Amino acid sequence: MDQEIAGRYNRHNKEIKRDSNREYSSEADAIATPPSFFSCVHQSSSSRDEQPVEKSNSRQKENAPKLHSKQNNIKDENMLLEKPGAATPPTVEAFLALADYYRGYRLAHSKKQNSPYRLALEAATTFVNRKKTLAEVDAVFAYMKGIDERFCDDWWSMQTVDLWHVSRHFDSMAKKMAHRRAYSPVEQEMAQASQGFQTYTRTEILEMPLEERKLYLARLREHMQKQQQIAH
Repeated sequence: MDQEIAGRYNRHNKEIKRDSNREYSSEADAIATPPSFFSCVHQSSSSRDEQPVEKSNSRQKENAPKLHSKQNNIKDENMLLEKPGAATPPTVEAFLALADYYRGYRLAHSKKQNSPYRLALEAATTFVNRKKTLAEVDAVFAYMKGIDERFCDDWWSMQTVDLWHVSRHFDSMAKKMAHRRAYSPVEQEMAQASQGFQTYTRTEILEMPLEERKLYLARLREHMQKQQQIAH
């Protein structure tokens, strides 16, 4: 009986020693680990978390000037749009440039069938195949858009007009323009006054430089007045 009690006591002492050794070793590890180690681990983890944010910010800063310069280039190109002259060869590029001038900006290239660029390209190709001159297309374009309020289409001048609209309605608009010119009082007076005086078409007059146009219209007015005095 005494031996059993002694054995239990010895086993209990061994368990106490083993537990105390474990606690001592864990405390020793904690003491041996410097506080700087934990701060380094925290800094490294935080730096890894902040690194993607810094990279994204730097990429945005790098891309911002490129995007800004691209937008400026588009604005500069649109400001440089010029109307092709009447003597320009009737090419696809010339008709597209004419449409860009009236539109006020260039269309973005697209391969989609019904995109504005594809419609404009098909219309320009149609004009080339039909052997239309740039002056003819320009006159119908201006008539449909209502550039001259005194001589324009009543319905289309209030609508959106682009190159493909001009292509679809070119023949009907050309006939309408010719009919209105033939029965216009102003056109009849100009036809009567043209005897012995060099005249130009309306399109040619509009394309004259401002000073030259003023001088021509003043001379035409004088010539018409002389013709009226002779008639009376």
